[in-house]
Amino acid sequence: MSDSRKEDFLTWLRDAHALEEQAEQLFEGQAARYADYPNIQVSLSAEINHSKHFQKLLAEKINLLGGSTSIVKDTVGKLVASAQIVMGMAAADEPVKGVLALHTFTQFEIGSFKILKAAASAEIQDEILLLSESIITHLEARAAWLEQELDHVTRKYLLRKAA
Repeated sequence: MSDSRKEDFLTWLRDAHALEEQAEQLFEGQAARYADYPNIQVSLSAEINHSKHFQKLLAEKINLLGGSTSIVKDTVGKLVASAQIVMGMAAADEPVKGVLALHTFTQFEIGSFKILKAAASAEIQDEILLLSESIITHLEARAAWLEQELDHVTRKYLLRKAA
């Protein structure tokens, strides 16, 4: 792999790692906000553990390729997640906006991992290709769950507001 292609590949791996750091922060912040939605809290806690596991696996792959995780990207991702949480707190319909933010973020993650998967395929990085596919499968299941929660949370929010 040429130096330029290797740098692109490492950049996308670092991006994926930073996204998982951001996911951890975002899901932790949201989990604390869903006291009235215990099923969501439990699922968000599980997602935090998945994100931590994915971070570890991605960091190992980055190190194997002679790179290191990006402190700047990881920090910026955490700052963005914190800003998303704070902005959501200001919304009158916070639970609805929160689940929308999680769904949107998950769709962004899926796209990013599909980029990494394509690059891994092009560069014949089979372990990273399989890891990307595994993470994509998980993220697609998360997106489907969150899509259902868009309806459930909205309805529950409206019922509580009407009471």
